[in-house]
Amino acid sequence: MRAAARRSLLAARRSYCSSRTIAVDRSGLLPGLADSGHVHPDAPPDSLLAELATRIRFRGPLTVADFMGAALTHPKHGYYMRRDVFGREGDFTTSPEVSQVFGELLGVWLVACWEQSGRPPRVNLVEAGPGRGTLVADVLRATSVFRGFHDALSVHLLEVSPFLRAAQRERLGGAAADDAADGAPPVQWRPAAGGAAVDVHWHRELRDVPEDAPTLLLAHEFLDALPVHQLRRTAHGWRERLVDLRRAPTDGEDAGGAAAGGAATSDAAADGGARNLDDDPRDLDFVLAAGPTPAR
Repeated sequence: MRAAARRSLLAARRSYCSSRTIAVDRSGLLPGLADSGHVHPDAPPDSLLAELATRIRFRGPLTVADFMGAALTHPKHGYYMRRDVFGREGDFTTSPEVSQVFGELLGVWLVACWEQSGRPPRVNLVEAGPGRGTLVADVLRATSVFRGFHDALSVHLLEVSPFLRAAQRERLGGAAADDAADGAPPVQWRPAAGGAAVDVHWHRELRDVPEDAPTLLLAHEFLDALPVHQLRRTAHGWRERLVDLRRAPTDGEDAGGAAAGGAATSDAAADGGARNLDDDPRDLDFVLAAGPTPAR
């Protein structure tokens, strides 16, 4: 029985592409080397869809967290990685871009937190997802009158986008945009009225931030763009939602494209209904894991 189930699963996987070719999984290689040579005919070969399709064929369905991470921060195709998405020329506006009052109020609150902590001689201010750097610039300007706070302060920005990192460096320290690569030296923010300069550092991950001092953390409109795992309650217990290639059903399969006994179940089928795949233009679709996953 196990051998029959294995043959069924392998047959379902192979049917994702009708062409008989040999493909090599290159999706984990460095940018420029990871172009896929085996893609759906409708997907441009140098597209995020082509890369995700290759990953799915070789490794199985993606978690929603992996899919979100690729859509937002893929080095070449990620939403935040190569353009300014904020303001009138972008797609949305956040409160720091509307008024400096928001950052000024947060700055006063940060000083209060520092004082309530006993005015430690060193303190790290960390902002996750600092956008253009507008919020932290307003915070630094508003708190510059509190000399003791600035004397103790070191700023650490968590940013993965080279484009946004360059914008932040230019706003905070006047650094050239081409000086925004990983490992670039910190810039010094200086108050207009004079006083101590504040070092501003950049990191890709929270674990890279020094733990040598108390930390004050800002994360404005950050969690809503943070890749997360999704789970659904089904008749068989909690199942993780995954992203798989969409294809028309064949004999013995449900409308979501998962073979009987396969690795995943159609998300639509779990609701008791099936989408009309002929009218659905998407190349990817949600499925539910057939059993427990690491996120569960």
